[in-house]
Amino acid sequence: MKKLFFLLGICVAIASCKDDDSGIGLNILPESDEIMPIVKNFNLASDTKKFDGGVYANNTVYLLGEHENSTYGATKGSLLAGVTYPKKDLAFPPDATVDSLVLRIAVASHIGNEPLTLKVSELNTKLIFGNKYPTDIDVTPYIGSELGSEIFPTDSINRIDTLLAAGKTTPCLYIKLSNTRANDLIKSAPYTSETAFQDYFKGIYIEPTGGKTVLYIDAPDLLLTYHYTEKTNGKDTVLYQTLIYPSNNEVKKVNAISHGNSLDEKFNQKPDTITYLFSPAGFYSQVNVPINSILIDICNDPAKIAALNSVRLTIEAEVPKGGSDSIPLPNCLALVPESEINTYFEQNKLPDNKTSFYAALVSNSTNKTYTYTFDLMTYLQEKIKTFEYTDGSNAKYKPENFALVPALALANSSSILTDLRNNPYLTGLSFNNKKLKLTVIYSNYHQLNQ
Repeated sequence: MKKLFFLLGICVAIASCKDDDSGIGLNILPESDEIMPIVKNFNLASDTKKFDGGVYANNTVYLLGEHENSTYGATKGSLLAGVTYPKKDLAFPPDATVDSLVLRIAVASHIGNEPLTLKVSELNTKLIFGNKYPTDIDVTPYIGSELGSEIFPTDSINRIDTLLAAGKTTPCLYIKLSNTRANDLIKSAPYTSETAFQDYFKGIYIEPTGGKTVLYIDAPDLLLTYHYTEKTNGKDTVLYQTLIYPSNNEVKKVNAISHGNSLDEKFNQKPDTITYLFSPAGFYSQVNVPINSILIDICNDPAKIAALNSVRLTIEAEVPKGGSDSIPLPNCLALVPESEINTYFEQNKLPDNKTSFYAALVSNSTNKTYTYTFDLMTYLQEKIKTFEYTDGSNAKYKPENFALVPALALANSSSILTDLRNNPYLTGLSFNNKKLKLTVIYSNYHQLNQ
């Protein structure tokens, strides 16, 4: 019986606490000491900016072709690429005869399906491996004699999708090049070093000359096929060989991106209330953070310490219009100091959450929203540490400008970010700059020495 009353007592005690357990601890505090979260939204200014002088792009994929978008204008991508020698001290038989020299282009994906014309020329100026070339490179001094061209009809472009869907092989396009130049390659062998070969054959330039279709390609390579005769048991046997001259990681490749005058025209036509981002090497957004005003507002009581719970900057993209000329939203955005816009990616920096940040696209199919949310808590915490409130006119910090840029994020098998690059893909984003706010949630605690 005692045991029954004991259990009953426990049940009553639990029941009496159930409705009030959220206030445990607060009931014994004075009302003035109760800690309540504070939510504040700070307006941020933004503006559309053009990339000045192109961008440095350490690409793993290259844009090749032309595209025109009603919102962002025209884009043309071409490629300058060195190639490597198949092997050191390669010697050809005396009777070696060229069958073909072909440029092979591996295609990862494409936009558009108009017939596409590609022209291949030989470089007359070698790309320097250690140099970092911008996307607005002047290709004129590099272009030498034409090696060949090819028109790819719509069927060839659409076949890329069929092969990609099958997933068994990489779709490739082939351009037959000059046999005369191929014969020169055979006659000039062997080479004593890779450098000697590249001084002789400096590389190739691939450019679109017709059709509004964009290919995203891997590094191209040259295929040289030849035959020769060999005596076997007193009989002549014709043997065929194919050599691959790859454009691999040992040589330089530069994706040249141009927009003509259309970028200027679109820039002058943009509404004041809308900010645009466009890649590659198109528009970025300048985001102005009035850091001093934010700190004065949050730290307005010298007797209290502001403890941050959350600091979020959310970009809500306008719903893409769609249509035949549409381009996708970027999968990722980077937020970096605007003063580093031309060096951040060149120096292979990664976000540290103190001065630079990145956010992935989050889409909601139910309410059709597309957002990017940056966590700026560490950034604001670092500012609060060194902020000293005086009379409300503290001007220690000047407003800070950040660049909001379409980016390409690469991660390892553990989903840890390993590389952040300028986006080489065609992407576009617009947002209402009147809705751009920094949302800060924090609590105020009394100083212990007060």
